[in-house]
Amino acid sequence: MQTTSTDDLINLYLADETKLYQDWYASVQPQSADPDTTQFGINESLEELKQRFIRWWQHSVETDTQRLQLLKDKLCKKWLELKEYERVHVLIAIVLDILAALHFPHSVPVATILVTSGYLTKLCAGCNS
Repeated sequence: MQTTSTDDLINLYLADETKLYQDWYASVQPQSADPDTTQFGINESLEELKQRFIRWWQHSVETDTQRLQLLKDKLCKKWLELKEYERVHVLIAIVLDILAALHFPHSVPVATILVTSGYLTKLCAGCNS
């Protein structure tokens, strides 16, 4: 069951795609770990952030064949069953639960991106329903 704060975050991401990608980027490039680091704004355009996500996804997930297969095993059957029938909020919640169970980092923005951008349709295209 998703908490209200997670639901609020998902709603915020659905309303503001730039914030979605900025939060994802900030999660993979954390600035707070180093006390001497000055916080910065993300000056990249939405398209540049989307390209960064694609590169991260290809490097972090698609090249890890075990992780990719586990993700497909846990996700694709459910995705193929529900993608045409469920509201986007429900789909994100389902993907978020699966990503969290796989100890996937940055789960809320990644789940939202995967559902709204078409990545899951591509990822699961070759899977049996």
